[in-house]
Amino acid sequence: MQYASRFSLDTVFLPLNHIKPHGALYGMAARDEAVANAVCDAAAAFGVALFGMAGTAQERVYTTRGIPFVSEFYADLDY
Repeated sequence: MQYASRFSLDTVFLPLNHIKPHGALYGMAARDEAVANAVCDAAAAFGVALFGMAGTAQERVYTTRGIPFVSEFYADLDY
């Protein structure tokens, strides 16, 4: 899916700006460092930032690997 998105962006001359895992992948990457590392592999291949939840495996792994990290906060969640 990411490659299809990248192809679509390339056809209209827009650079890929970031990657944000969605749904179950987002939650899995927040809890499981192995999944977060796999997401990092994709971001590293494209040289883009990753969006994720602060204080989770996403932040730990992404920043440790040197991937630019943009933290998110959801007002509707009970942290």
